Amino acid sequence: MAKIMIKNTVNNRITWIDIAKGICIFLVIISHFDLCPPSFRNFFLPFFLTGFFLLSGYVYKKPKCFKKLMLIKTKTILIPWLFFSVIDIIQLTLFGNENISFLQRIGYALLQIKGLNETLWFLPCLFISFIPFYFFTKSGITKKNFFIQFVLCTLSVLYIIYMNPRLLPWGGENFITSMAFK
Repeated sequence: MAKIMIKNTVNNRITWIDIAKGICIFLVIISHFDLCPPSFRNFFLPFFLTGFFLLSGYVYKKPKCFKKLMLIKTKTILIPWLFFSVIDIIQLTLFGNENISFLQRIGYALLQIKGLNETLWFLPCLFISFIPFYFFTKSGITKKNFFIQFVLCTLSVLYIIYMNPRLLPWGGENFITSMAFK
């Protein structure tokens, strides 16, 4: 049993990290429910998201080529995101109180723009954050790469603070900042 908790030898995954990421995702989703107390949402949500991104980066293994990265991340991030988005659309259509059509819900779910049914925005954001991260790690960790990432992260934070952060789909305003947690 102890070996299972450390590393699953069948699929080479670290079980406790998978469990921790699942807990983080679950708590982020719970924090979006109307019944969730605002104090819980405001205080704990940043920890769940940071933990999720940090754990995702901790187990990152650089693939041999960009195509392989896209295949792996599509399988492990985009497909589960689409599956849970369908569940979210159905639940909002059946139980939601907004006057939004089914097709609008599908569009909002695909775009994941803040304020427009973006419950699962962190999954496509994680997906797109792996793209520049791949190229940064491919060329090695250098002072130049670190400086570029720092500048991009600073610009991303400034954008969030001073601009309208509802413009970019898939959490695009956050993906550069999320790279810092990898």
